[in-house]
Amino acid sequence: MVSIATHNKENTSFSLTDVDAITLSLRSSLSGVSVRPKKHHLQGTIGIGRAPKHSSYPRRYVSSTKPYARGRNTSVTRAKLASASSSSTSSSGKVQRRVKAKPKERPPPLKLDDAAYDLKVMQERVKKARYDPANGDVGQVRMPLKLPFPQIPPIEHVDQEGLRDVPVDYILNKLLPLLPSISTITLAYKPYPQIPHPSPFPSSSSSTRTLALAIPEIMDGRKPEWQAKTRGREPNMCLAIRQRAGEATAGDMVIAVNSLVFASQCSYWNRLISASRLPSSSSSTTPSTSASKQATPSETASESEDGSDADEYESLEPSPLPPVIKDPHGFLHLPILPILLPSPPTFHLIHRLLHHPSLPCLPSFLGLPDHASRQDMLRQLGEMDVQELMGKAGVLQGVWKNLCALGVARASVWRQLGEAWSFVTGIIAGHGLLIVGQVRSEGGGAKSGAEEVAWEWVGMMRERERVKKEEWARGAAAGGQ
Repeated sequence: MVSIATHNKENTSFSLTDVDAITLSLRSSLSGVSVRPKKHHLQGTIGIGRAPKHSSYPRRYVSSTKPYARGRNTSVTRAKLASASSSSTSSSGKVQRRVKAKPKERPPPLKLDDAAYDLKVMQERVKKARYDPANGDVGQVRMPLKLPFPQIPPIEHVDQEGLRDVPVDYILNKLLPLLPSISTITLAYKPYPQIPHPSPFPSSSSSTRTLALAIPEIMDGRKPEWQAKTRGREPNMCLAIRQRAGEATAGDMVIAVNSLVFASQCSYWNRLISASRLPSSSSSTTPSTSASKQATPSETASESEDGSDADEYESLEPSPLPPVIKDPHGFLHLPILPILLPSPPTFHLIHRLLHHPSLPCLPSFLGLPDHASRQDMLRQLGEMDVQELMGKAGVLQGVWKNLCALGVARASVWRQLGEAWSFVTGIIAGHGLLIVGQVRSEGGGAKSGAEEVAWEWVGMMRERERVKKEEWARGAAAGGQ
C-alpha cells in the first residue's frame, strides 16, 4: 500500500490508499468529462442533507429532500384518515354502510283556484272603481289623456310707476331671491275690517275699497327689528277672489298680495286688475266682518263674455286705485280689487308656485309632500278609489283654468301639471283594466304618460293580489290540516 501525503486547504496531511490515489489521478486526467464527484462524509462530521434546487414554483409543488420532511402528514391529512377509518369500521371491526338522509317532504301544492275568493277580489275592484258624481248626473265621463297647453303671449311690460321701461326679465331676476320672504310676510298680514280709514274725510271710493291689515306681532310699534325686515316686502293690494259676479261660492277669499310678483309672471295680470277697476253700476258697500274669515266683499266686477262688451270695457278708463296708507298703529290700509277666477279654491296653489319657483309643484298639485318620489306618488294615489281620484282631477282642472286666466307661461309648471294629470287619469284607467282583465300586449309601447302609469299600476296591483292569494291559500291549507 502506497501512502501519499496530501494537503487540504488548511495544510493538514492525511494518508490516502492506493485506490484513492488512482481514482484521484484518473479524475484529474479526465477533466473534460463532467462527472459529479461523489462526496464522502467524513466521520465525526454532522450533515443535515442537501438543499433542494431553486425553482420558480411554490415550495408546496417541489418535493422536499430534507430528511425531516419525508413522509410528513399534515393535520388535515390525519383528520381525513381518522374520519374515513371511523366511518368505515365500527368498534368491532365490521364495515358499516353510510345511511342516506331521507329527502324532505314537500308541502302539498296550494289550491289557488277558489271561486269564492276570486268573486270577493272582483267585488273589491268594482267597489273601488265606482264613481258617483256630486251633481247626480249619470252617464259616461270622458277625460283627455293629455292636458292641452294654451299659447300664452309674453309679458310686454310691468304697469307700475318707474318700471314701465324696465325689461320684465330683469325685474324677475332681481325679484327671484326675495319671493319666498315676500310670501311669508304678505301671508302674515291679517284683516281687521273694524279699523276705520285714517283719513278724517275719506272719499266714497276710498272708504268702500280699502281694508285694514296688520301683522299682530308688530302692531303698535312692537318688535321694531321685525318691522325692519318687512320693509319693502309688504303687500300693496288686497285681492277679493270670486268665481262669479253677484253671488258667493265656496272658496271665495280675500288675500293680501304684492302686485309686482303677479305682474312680472302673469301675462294677463294688467288686464285683470284693469277690468276690476272699471265703472260698475252695482252699488258698493264697505267690507264686512266676514273679510276676517276669508270671505269676499260684495263689490265685484261684472264679467263679460261677448265681444261688444269687451270693446266697451276697453274704451272705458279704469278708476284710480286708492293709495296705500300706513297708520301710526301699524295698520296697512290697502285697496281691494275684486278678481273673477275660474277656480278660487285652487288659487293657493297658484300663489305658492309664483312665490316658490324653485320648489317642485307636482306633489302640491296632487296634495302630497314635496319630497314624494314617483313611486311614492304611484303608491299613495293607487290606494285611492276612483271617487277620490276624480276629486284630484277636479283640482288639476281648476289649476289649469286659473293658469290660463292669469297667463302663467312658465314651461316647468305646465310640464308638472301634465305629469300630475297623467298620474290621476292613468290610475283611473287602470281600475278599468283590472276589472276587464286586460293584459298588455308584448312589445306595445305606451302612447302617453297616462297609459304608462296605468299599466305600471295594474302590474303592481296584480302582484299584490297574487301575494295576498298565496297567503290566503297557505292559511286555508294550515286550517284544513
